[in-house]
Amino acid sequence: ADPLLLRQTLVNLIHNALRYTRAGGLLIAVRRRGSDWQIEVWDTGIGIAAEEEEQVFSPYFRSEQAWQMDGAGHGLGLAVVARCTRLMGATSGFRSQPGRGSRFWLRLPACGHAPQGVAAPGTTAATFQPLTGRCLVLDDDPQVLTAWELLLESWGVTVRLADSGPAAHAVLDSGFAPQVVF
Repeated sequence: ADPLLLRQTLVNLIHNALRYTRAGGLLIAVRRRGSDWQIEVWDTGIGIAAEEEEQVFSPYFRSEQAWQMDGAGHGLGLAVVARCTRLMGATSGFRSQPGRGSRFWLRLPACGHAPQGVAAPGTTAATFQPLTGRCLVLDDDPQVLTAWELLLESWGVTVRLADSGPAAHAVLDSGFAPQVVF
């Protein structure tokens, strides 16, 4: 798997498990499944209602219970998981019971072949180009800012963060000229 995509997938799954588990715990497991590897994140959190299961991986979706428990976040974490999974040529899914917790899984091929368009470690693919440039990230959630900073910097992007409009203007006034603003 692409190490950056795999890392982002796991960060998002673990972050959600920690965020929505007030009692009990969290288990991260890696298991061999035939010729594949399956990574699982189990929690004893709030769970997901059956009527919400189809929307879980949709951008900006958060259940009402999730909003009541934690007003931070935008409902992008699982959408990013779904996108990273597709880019890695992997499969994913989940099972959940409201009030008992969830199990999210990601299955990766064990063979040493990278999906088309993704470079295997130590190689380069014709479609892979390292990122460069400058990005200003504006968000009022410190966890979101940190996640964007870590991800973008790991890709080679120069990042500046702002938690408000005035803070963003201060970054711009300091001479930083972003090519992209999130």
